[in-house]
Amino acid sequence: MSLLEVGRSIEGVAFLQRTLNRFPEEPECKAFACALYTSLGQIQEAGRYWKQMSLEDRNTYSQTNYVKDTLLWGPKAVSAFDQFLSSKYSKVV
Repeated sequence: MSLLEVGRSIEGVAFLQRTLNRFPEEPECKAFACALYTSLGQIQEAGRYWKQMSLEDRNTYSQTNYVKDTLLWGPKAVSAFDQFLSSKYSKVV
């Protein structure tokens, strides 16, 4: 996440992929993938990770300010995630 915050999103993708390989079921990793890929303009790819999350996790992460206030994500990650949540790709059932 810190790589996104300092403008090194491309490097963040490689780190994220390694993390997802180690923790494939972790919803926060998948939610962050949505934010990271959205920040890179790859919103369809972000939607792919969103669809991998359970409905319960999607409902939790869709709550206003959850990632900001509960998980304490950085401002760029929060902004990108908010942008993703307002896209059609977050409406996938």
